[in-house]
Amino acid sequence: MQPGSFHSDHEVDGITGFDNSRNKTSANWSDSLSELLAPGAAGLSARLTSLGLKGELHLDVNSMKRQLSKLESPVAGELVNRVNGMQADGWQFLEAAPEAHAGVYQLSRRRIFYQPQGSMLSHALGLELNPIKQTLPILAHETAHHNGALFYKTSSLNAEERRVMDLRMLEAETTSMLTETHIADQLGVKDSRPWNVSTEPRRAAIKSGELGQYILDTHGSKYFKEMPEPQWVKSKVNQFIDTVYGGSIVDSTSGKVRAFDLNASYGRNIAEIRLDEIARQKFNNIDYLNERIKRPESDVRSKLGKTLGLGENQFMSTGAHVIKGLAAFGLLMAVGDIAGGFEQSVGTGIKRLTKVGVDWSGYGAGTAAANAVMTGMGDIAMHCPRIGTAAVVLSGFAGAYLADVGIGRYLEDEPAH
Repeated sequence: MQPGSFHSDHEVDGITGFDNSRNKTSANWSDSLSELLAPGAAGLSARLTSLGLKGELHLDVNSMKRQLSKLESPVAGELVNRVNGMQADGWQFLEAAPEAHAGVYQLSRRRIFYQPQGSMLSHALGLELNPIKQTLPILAHETAHHNGALFYKTSSLNAEERRVMDLRMLEAETTSMLTETHIADQLGVKDSRPWNVSTEPRRAAIKSGELGQYILDTHGSKYFKEMPEPQWVKSKVNQFIDTVYGGSIVDSTSGKVRAFDLNASYGRNIAEIRLDEIARQKFNNIDYLNERIKRPESDVRSKLGKTLGLGENQFMSTGAHVIKGLAAFGLLMAVGDIAGGFEQSVGTGIKRLTKVGVDWSGYGAGTAAANAVMTGMGDIAMHCPRIGTAAVVLSGFAGAYLADVGIGRYLEDEPAH
């Protein structure tokens, strides 16, 4: 060191006099933050890719059909067949607006609306609440309404005809509630309608033989012009279950609604009434239906979505799944720099791919722990999804970081010589 000179960590550029120490500090913070977040980003991108490959990044009727087809229940199989037949006949299964009912069956317009239960984004980030499974019981309920019987409201019916229509409504609602609860049981869904009408009271009413009273309490004003006697309703509902579905609808061992023949009640009109033939002609008249079919306000799709038919046909549904899956895969390749690793050598590429697998496992372990804690605290994620989503993401990133530090460090690239 020359006499009269001095040395300092705060280097000064001889031309500009700019202090570079702040840049170095900022760079160190940036590098540390990158090292902290990188494992979580890799684990999350791997999760997104996995969900994309399984078709669980997009919620529509076709993704719900795929979920139904995984169930061994004959009820699920018949629901898939029924949805396929309805789609072939021009029916549309569309997402409803937030303020709409959980599910709506529109025979005259050939539409079924369903209210998504939960957030696909939150589930993609790690929340255990799966909107596809949560929404499926609602789709099952509305699809079961398509049972070949005629339903219509008119003041032209006499007392005897109204009683026949009342019975049709009761039997249709009974079948739909049995179907909804059975599918919820098969999926392990505790409550398929956390923000609307709970499945739990329906399940309790079915088990206690009080489903008729439950239907009267929840749907009476909607279905009946004149409220029938509660005992008559209860008797007719239980008689219908015994006669058509063989009674003992609840499995004595599991306590779940057992499988039954969904087609056993198909086309059951009780008795023919005067206006049935006119109703058939209207419902089967495509020109009449086309005049009435106008996109209701509850259709929340964008103009592009309506034009492309999102949610209506298999082709566009598959396209939406493929696009989201490819985007997730591209994110995975970028975050893990897997392609760059294979460009260096096969061994380096395999190491980076394995390291991503470690991060993915750590992210999964972290989110699983957070989901378990929230379930133990009263299903916080269901009732406070934003808090739940933040919790699983933080826990997932922490799990990925710990896995990366504990195992992933052994898979680091060899230093260049």
